[in-house]
Amino acid sequence: MEWSNNNRVSIGASTAVILGALMSTSSLAADFSATVGGIVMGQENYIIGEDSEVELLPYVSLEYGMLTLDEDGLALTFEIDGKSAVSAGLSQRSSVFERKDNKVLKHFDKRDTATELTVNWIKSFDEGDVSFAVAGDVSNTHDGYEVMLGLSKQIPSFGGLVIPSVELSLQSEALVDYYYGVKDSEATSSIASYKAKESLSAGLSVAYKYRFSESWSAFSHVGWTYLGSGISDSPIVKKDNVWLAVIGGMYTF
Repeated sequence: MEWSNNNRVSIGASTAVILGALMSTSSLAADFSATVGGIVMGQENYIIGEDSEVELLPYVSLEYGMLTLDEDGLALTFEIDGKSAVSAGLSQRSSVFERKDNKVLKHFDKRDTATELTVNWIKSFDEGDVSFAVAGDVSNTHDGYEVMLGLSKQIPSFGGLVIPSVELSLQSEALVDYYYGVKDSEATSSIASYKAKESLSAGLSVAYKYRFSESWSAFSHVGWTYLGSGISDSPIVKKDNVWLAVIGGMYTF
């Protein structure tokens, strides 16, 4: 689970946190298992013409051996030892604005959804968990990439786990320009044309996970992301930081 919007801007508690928590409590699933639940997610919107929103969303994750299928996509995880793992997965990155519903940006060309391949490495130490991931476009959509470095620490507290984390994300010029750039044909008197550059963003978050039983669990997450200048300098971006809050419950069988 990666509690971020599908535009991958809110990067707080990403794969480093979730994989780290799973690796500390269980090995890879030997048989089929399924997790179902629901989440309430509230997030600020940082794009002009878009509103912040609170959503009630279902969650379904299916696991069999090294394979996982959930809302983030399909992933294959190889456990190197009890403290490290490597995963490869396919996921999608969508436009940062809803073109049909955005009255300010409705004249913009459509930004297509990209299919990306992500390779992620995570290592657990006594001091915390470290993850390093690279995601690249495999659909010839934006032809860019993203490099992510995450640090997290699991702290037993309040009967569960408190997981603070920090993450850095470097998005390539091609990726940022595709989603945040403004073409000459899209420019108006209030929206200047913009050729984006690569962008380095940073995120902080804290998550809490509580297990009622072997099957039932609850979690919450609050994250804050500072957007790099390649993104925040875009005339379609109205602020340089984003908040995200999530709370939910799950049942595994």
